[in-house]
Amino acid sequence: MSSLKTLLAAALIALFAGCSSSSDDNPPATDGAVSQQDTGQPPPADGAPPTADGAPPTGCNCSPDQICTTDGKCIARPKPATGQIYGELILLRQVNPYTTGVLSALGKAEVLLKDWTALPTDKRTHWTTQDPDGDCAYEIDTTYPYDYDGKTWPDSLGQSAGTITFKPMGAPAPGLIELDPLDMSPGYWYFHGSVPPALTEGYGKYPDFFDVANVPFGAAFEVDLAGGPDIAAMTFSGGETAQAFTVTSPAVEQPGATAPANAPLKITWSPAQPGATMEIFITQNWGVGGATLLTCTVPDDGETTIRAPALANFLGDVGIQLRRSVVRYKQSQTAGGKPMHVQLIGRHARLGKLNLSK
Repeated sequence: MSSLKTLLAAALIALFAGCSSSSDDNPPATDGAVSQQDTGQPPPADGAPPTADGAPPTGCNCSPDQICTTDGKCIARPKPATGQIYGELILLRQVNPYTTGVLSALGKAEVLLKDWTALPTDKRTHWTTQDPDGDCAYEIDTTYPYDYDGKTWPDSLGQSAGTITFKPMGAPAPGLIELDPLDMSPGYWYFHGSVPPALTEGYGKYPDFFDVANVPFGAAFEVDLAGGPDIAAMTFSGGETAQAFTVTSPAVEQPGATAPANAPLKITWSPAQPGATMEIFITQNWGVGGATLLTCTVPDDGETTIRAPALANFLGDVGIQLRRSVVRYKQSQTAGGKPMHVQLIGRHARLGKLNLSK
């Protein structure tokens, strides 16, 4: 399942619940164009072999129309064909200062293995950031592209490659994170097994999450696929977990953070991580009226300013999350010759609160 759906909805809402103009009067885009940095963008076809030691790439800072391969090369962004296998292999480290106990800092691994299907038509309202090198998109009760317009994406059955094992360097022994396939008949979903142990607190057990120490900052990782009925055994190297950062303004991790409503919102974080992407999620839960979500995707250069019109529908207490993503791409194929397009994704997310007041 996508981390945006399982963690953004569960964690953020739970807190409360192109060309551009430099003017804040710049009207939103209405042509449905998808930002080049949306999470559902097609992966590449680089064909480069994995590095022998799993070392992370260096100096990979690609332009928006390129992607970074597992061996650190920037290449043009191609598109897989319908029916080819699309994969996301994700390691997440999340901090929530407004939650006490074991869930205040947690680790999570996720696997998506499905046949590629066309992205849903993006009907969200878009704005560039004021910089203007980022994209913001507004939606209600959806999380594009994974749960959007009444459908899930990819619109295909989950596939099994047997047990999938993440191996982040520098993690405590045994240094393994295992996810197992569950036969849903038809299709498969992946769930965290017993390695490392799930987080527990009192009588509660949180099977999806494990000790945050198992996702070290800035660590190389590889992923072993044991092999299953759909995908044979193989190994992907060249993944890299995200580096640490803090949100420097507004002070969303401290109680009482405020900012003016109906005004541009400048957000800063430190240190920047060139070559990574920063996603900023702002959400407000309206109870039976649903939840609104603004997603801004920007280069990880330490700051961005969200235009006032993008925030027009937010007032009062909102949830905010900054999520750094380091994405590396790899193409392989199954034993039967079916192409596979895989993203190795390392993420670090920090949650907070903000009051937008008049």
